[in-house]
Amino acid sequence: MKNWLLFVVSFCLVVICKGHVTWHQLGTNEYYIYTGVRVNYQAAVSACHSMGATLARIKTEQVQDFLMGKLKLLNPEVTWAVFYIGLKRFNSSSTGFQWNDGTMVTSGYTKWAPNEP
Repeated sequence: MKNWLLFVVSFCLVVICKGHVTWHQLGTNEYYIYTGVRVNYQAAVSACHSMGATLARIKTEQVQDFLMGKLKLLNPEVTWAVFYIGLKRFNSSSTGFQWNDGTMVTSGYTKWAPNEP
């Protein structure tokens, strides 16, 4: 079982798994993928911040498909993973989630698994 951590420069996408570093560009955003040791959420935020970046915001199907495609190419045998993205709960309501740019999760694209986030 592999553990993955997801964050995005312009955004910083950091995926933690095996010790491999790559950059991928989608439009004007660059996604940094690091596979290595597992870290906690705050360490992921700090790693992005140290690169002048933020955790990934998955606000379009294009971004989600792009990132998932890159992750599958890096580790095709992984069937599930843990990702940290730039989304935080600010209250206990079902709509109490906010992206790290201040926008609400209800304003735009959301493609969550059932009963998520």
